[in-house]
Amino acid sequence: MGQRSIYIWKLKDVLDAEGSTARIVAKAQQASISALWIKVADGASRYANVKDNVGNALHDLVAKAHDKDIKVWGWQVPHCDSTTIAKKEGKLLGDLATEFGLDGMITDAEGTSAFFHGGLPEAKAYATAVRQAADMPASRLRSPATTFRRTSVAGRRNSRRSPRSATSTTRRPITAPVPAS
Repeated sequence: MGQRSIYIWKLKDVLDAEGSTARIVAKAQQASISALWIKVADGASRYANVKDNVGNALHDLVAKAHDKDIKVWGWQVPHCDSTTIAKKEGKLLGDLATEFGLDGMITDAEGTSAFFHGGLPEAKAYATAVRQAADMPASRLRSPATTFRRTSVAGRRNSRRSPRSATSTTRRPITAPVPAS
């Protein structure tokens, strides 16, 4: 996953501020950044960073970053309103990783009503879909690992609240090797 990473929530804003993908990569290299984490999906929807001209710029950013040995990871905020939707959301993250040649996938499953809506069955369905994407042949993702952010989904206070995030582990990566094909 890298020693030093930076996340980019709104790629268009960063492009507007820096002027080009080359400038973003140069600044990342100057700051000893080893990985860029870019939001690629929100729930079952492709995020603005992967659409239209910004999506084209993301392809260029990935290529330029890889030329400088900087990894690019895609990040998604899953909502998981149902097990069916959770499966679609997990598949979308894997599809975007393939489409953009990303080095890995990050899930940002925050346990508040504005983010993760499901319970344990939805979390399992989502994690299974993401795991299936990670277990594809090594050529699916650029590097042989996928990272997940841990979130506790077992402890629910009541049926109207979503699971609470395990703050101490939320930002700790777990790297799972992709089997050789």
